[in-house]
Amino acid sequence: ALARVVKQQGDSAIDLLGFLGWMGRYWRKKNISAELKKRISQAVLGYSYLFETTNVSSQFRVDTQFTEESREFLTGVCEILAGQQFAQQEFGVSGKTGAWHQAHGEAAVVQWMTDRGKYGLRNWDSAGGIEASLAGLSHLVDLAQSVEVRELAATLMDKTFFLLGLNSFTGSLSACHSESDLGSLGSSRLSPVAGIQRLMWGMGTFNDHDMGVVSLACCKNYALPDIIRKVATHISGATWGRERVRSANPSAGTEAYKVIYKTADFFLSSLQDYGCGKPGEFEQVWQATMGADARVFTNHPRLLSANSGLLPNLWQGH
Repeated sequence: ALARVVKQQGDSAIDLLGFLGWMGRYWRKKNISAELKKRISQAVLGYSYLFETTNVSSQFRVDTQFTEESREFLTGVCEILAGQQFAQQEFGVSGKTGAWHQAHGEAAVVQWMTDRGKYGLRNWDSAGGIEASLAGLSHLVDLAQSVEVRELAATLMDKTFFLLGLNSFTGSLSACHSESDLGSLGSSRLSPVAGIQRLMWGMGTFNDHDMGVVSLACCKNYALPDIIRKVATHISGATWGRERVRSANPSAGTEAYKVIYKTADFFLSSLQDYGCGKPGEFEQVWQATMGADARVFTNHPRLLSANSGLLPNLWQGH
C-alpha cells in the first residue's frame, strides 16, 4: 500500500486515507516502528493533492476502482487530514505548508459535500461510489478539526445511508444505476456495499470489499439514526419511490427520473423516458430483483469482451 502511495497510482488515495486514519487514531502506539513512521510521513508529504481531472475516452477507460468523482473527494479528504497532521511543514509537490493544504482541502470538500447534499452523486446509485463516499465521510466525522466539515460529513452520511436503505432489497442494492459494477451484476453478495449493509443494519454479506466496512467500523463519532435503520430493514407491504437524479450520460439529458416499487417478495426499478433513441453508455436502466442471486435486467452489448476496463462491454452498458 505504501508503494502505491509513493508511486501515486490512480487508486492510491484510498491507501493514503488508510495511513492518515492510522495517523489520526493510532500513531502513538508503541508497536509502530520509527522507520515505518518515517516512510509513511515522507509519502504523505510527497503526495500530490492538487486533483486534476482527466479526459479519458469512456470506451477505453483504465480499469480502476474509483470514478473521477470518488478520486476527487478522497484526494480532498486526504489533503485535509495531511494538512492537519503536518501543519507547519512544507509539502514537496506544492511547496506549501500543511496549514495551506488543510484550508485548500476544506474549501474543496465543503463544496463537494454541499453539491452532493443538494443533487446527489453524479454516479448515482453506483455501489463503488457509495462505498468511497462513506469511507471518506467517516474519516472526516472522526478526524476533521473543522466543525463545519464534521457536521456536513455526518449529514451527508445520513442521506447516503437513507438512499442506500431505500434502494435496497433485503441487503441487496437493487435500484437501476448510473454505472454497473461488473463483479456484482450476477450476485449482490459481491457488491462493494453488501458488507456495509451487513455492518449497519444486519442485511447483506461481508466480502472482499473492505474499504467502507473497515472505515465505518473504526468510526466512533457517527451513530446511524434508528429511523434510517427501520427504512432499510422494512420489508412488509408495498413501497413506491420516486427520485430525480442527475443524468450520468450527457447525451440522455441533464436529469433522470427513477421509480422503484418494493414489496416483501421483489424489487422493481426503472428510469422513466430516459434518453430514448440515443446511445447508451454504462447505465442500468431497469432491474427486477427477487433475491441476492436472482436479478433480471437487459443491456445491448457493444463488445464481446467482459473486460471491465472496456466500457461499454458484454455486461456493462448498452
